[in-house]
Amino acid sequence: MIEFQLNKQAFHIILATVIASVASTGLILIINEALEDIVIKSIDQYHLYCYGMCFIILIAAKRTALRTARKYVESRILSVRAAIGDMIRQASMQFIDQLEKADIYVKMSTDARRISRSSEIMIHICHSILTILFCTLYIGHICLTSLIILVSFIVIALVIRHVQVRILYQDLHAVTNEETDLYEEFGDILHGFKEIKINHSKNEDLYDKHLKPGIQSVKQTRTRVAIQMARYQTFLEAIIFLYMAWIIYGMQMDFMSKAKIITIFIFMLPSLYVIDTFLPNMNRTLVSMKRINLLFKHLSETQQLPIFQGKITNLKSIQAEQIAFRYYDKQGTISYSIGPIDISFHCGEIVFITGGNGSGKSTFAKVLTGLYPPSEGQFIINDQKVSMLNHRYLFSAIMADYHLFDRFYGVQAIDNNKVDELLFQMKLDTKVKWENNQFCHSPLSTGQQKRLALIIALIEDKPVYVFDEWAADQDTNFKEYFYRHVIVQLKQKGKLVIVITHDEMFFDCADRVVTMEYGGIQGAEKNNLVK
Repeated sequence: MIEFQLNKQAFHIILATVIASVASTGLILIINEALEDIVIKSIDQYHLYCYGMCFIILIAAKRTALRTARKYVESRILSVRAAIGDMIRQASMQFIDQLEKADIYVKMSTDARRISRSSEIMIHICHSILTILFCTLYIGHICLTSLIILVSFIVIALVIRHVQVRILYQDLHAVTNEETDLYEEFGDILHGFKEIKINHSKNEDLYDKHLKPGIQSVKQTRTRVAIQMARYQTFLEAIIFLYMAWIIYGMQMDFMSKAKIITIFIFMLPSLYVIDTFLPNMNRTLVSMKRINLLFKHLSETQQLPIFQGKITNLKSIQAEQIAFRYYDKQGTISYSIGPIDISFHCGEIVFITGGNGSGKSTFAKVLTGLYPPSEGQFIINDQKVSMLNHRYLFSAIMADYHLFDRFYGVQAIDNNKVDELLFQMKLDTKVKWENNQFCHSPLSTGQQKRLALIIALIEDKPVYVFDEWAADQDTNFKEYFYRHVIVQLKQKGKLVIVITHDEMFFDCADRVVTMEYGGIQGAEKNNLVK
């Protein structure tokens, strides 16, 4: 989580900020003394030396504080980003399925950048507060009554500001959520560009009834925040001029004392404006920190860290006994379930799983590969009870909702000649190049993307291959090549190949065909060899 602890680096920031504030206050005190010398027509060179010393100290201390604060905040942001990235990859599949992707992007980009920029804001605010404190004490030294009146004005301003901040905090949080929804609407336009380009009414409806109202809502909320800030700024200016009028016309004191107080107060004005201007930014920063910390909390509650049970190097069989899985909605009721399922798989065989849409084929594949933990039942590998969460390394899968990577991850030695050979076999050699350990390609069709994903899977060389409707987007020639050559070659290498498919004309390529309906296997498992 993002927490700024008081360590050695933070102490250096505080110390440098205090020194800078003392030096800046010292400058105005020297200026006041020099003005008094000018009035009596006597200039002391000692003030010039002191002024130069305070000036050098101010610049050096302020620079040190800003530079150290930037490094400190950036190191915290870096560690949090790394931690969130690590926790996302360790999170459960159910959590990732329910996660709003646009919300993640906002938190890792907009919110993180806002926190990063807060380092300079915090230094300016702290420096301004200390400067106001020291100047206020100096005014009290000149005239105690002036100090009491000034403190009264500041207290009134702070109380009103506190009330405003509470209102702004809610509006700022609402703006962030509305912008997240807006990102999703823009995502619909970008990802569904073909659909809305073809369908004019869909295009107009998406823009007029969703995107445009979302933009308008963000505008209204931001305008409301801006108006609240403008009201306070006007109020602050009124207090400033009232105080100066009271010093000039309402106080009975000598000219020099009035001049010193007015000079000090004018010197304080930039600090007051800094606090007034930057404080809303700090409120936004606090909102961003809360959002990131909430994500951090949710991720920490859903981690699935594998427990080492020993790596299986010689896979022979996988058996599912009474495996069931249930989806739950936000109210905790079961929205969909599969099982109980009893089935066994053996290395060196090809198993087709078929069935209607919604029959549970893809869900079972995710349970089998350890993406979903079973709600009931157990898996047995080589006659030993195991948790599939700890043995996902056995599988190379191309699911229906797969993601195409542009390079190999987790593969230690890559045979470049083998990659080029596979690109040629998949007829991708004219569109995809393997260069500098990365695939470079022009836009690919859905079928071509799946062929490239197949190449990556084949190079990974895992004991078990799971293909979920891989051939659905291929032409007749590549369907033939996939069923008659690719999976047959994998079988000959002793791999277990599980194919989810509706291509009945190729059922003769399977050793077994298993039919699923309503979340279970229809009748008994088809143990007969089709071939």
